[in-house]
Amino acid sequence: MQRQAQAREHDKFIVRMPDGMRGRIAEAAKRNHRSMNNEIVHHLAQAFGDGERPTTGGEFGDTTPAAGSHDSARQGAPAVHG
Repeated sequence: MQRQAQAREHDKFIVRMPDGMRGRIAEAAKRNHRSMNNEIVHHLAQAFGDGERPTTGGEFGDTTPAAGSHDSARQGAPAVHG
C-alpha cells in the first residue's frame, strides 16, 4: 500500500516510442538489473547533467535495484538527446 502512495507522488508521463525502442530499453534494463522505468530515468538524469547517481526503488517507487557502480547501458542502449 505504501508503494502505491509513493508512486502517486511522482509525475507520470506517457511517451510514444519509435518501433524497437521499447525492446532496446528492456534489454538495457535487464543488463543493468533495473526496471525499464529506472533505466529510462537513469538516462534522462544523465542527459540533463545529473551525473551517475543511481536510481533506486525508493526514489522512483520501483523496487528493482540499480546496477553496480559501472554502467553497461551505454553500450547498445538508446541515446537520449534533448
